[in-house]
Amino acid sequence: MQVLVRAKNFIITKAIQAFSEQQAGKLTKKFKRIIRVETFLETTRSRAKATVKAVIPGKNIVVEKEGDNVYQAIQASFNKIARALRKKGERTKSHKK
Repeated sequence: MQVLVRAKNFIITKAIQAFSEQQAGKLTKKFKRIIRVETFLETTRSRAKATVKAVIPGKNIVVEKEGDNVYQAIQASFNKIARALRKKGERTKSHKK
């Protein structure tokens, strides 16, 4: 699995890169079919916004969340994408029956 991290208005540090890779690693424990995770970070004066895109077979899942800082935004968006992936998995299991 590839993990891509991009940012607008600031430079990505090694800590931000490592945190994003750690969160993406948690996704792959439960969802084996993820091909790539793309994270786009953007900051304003008081808020940070993270957009996470999970590239999977079929339709890709895109989630956008805001937080007080970059780490909170990343954490919130990965939590939301984990819920979306779980729902997608449940729907595919129910269709197979």
